[in-house]
Amino acid sequence: MDKDKAMQRIREHLENEDFECRWCFAVEMKSVKSEIIAEYHLPDAMIFIKRCPICGGVSSYYVPGWDEPYLKKIISTLHPELEGRIDSELFEEINDRVFLECPDC
Repeated sequence: MDKDKAMQRIREHLENEDFECRWCFAVEMKSVKSEIIAEYHLPDAMIFIKRCPICGGVSSYYVPGWDEPYLKKIISTLHPELEGRIDSELFEEINDRVFLECPDC
């Protein structure tokens, strides 16, 4: 496989990595849809455990995320004077700082 085609396959895989087997991709550069065998819902994320029907490999996929009430509770705990007065501008400013590795997201 030439370099351009390989880079295109990598980009495609990264766009679908939450659904694809990382092991089959790493070894064969093939896209194989994994099946979710377990999922865990945490206050600030979800973790999916996936298994590949082809190679049997197991991997996890981490998805950060939380709901507005959860973050507002954290803000109010740290700043009780703001409870019930957290406007959308302040909320968005704080929420954006949680994703410092992706400030434009």
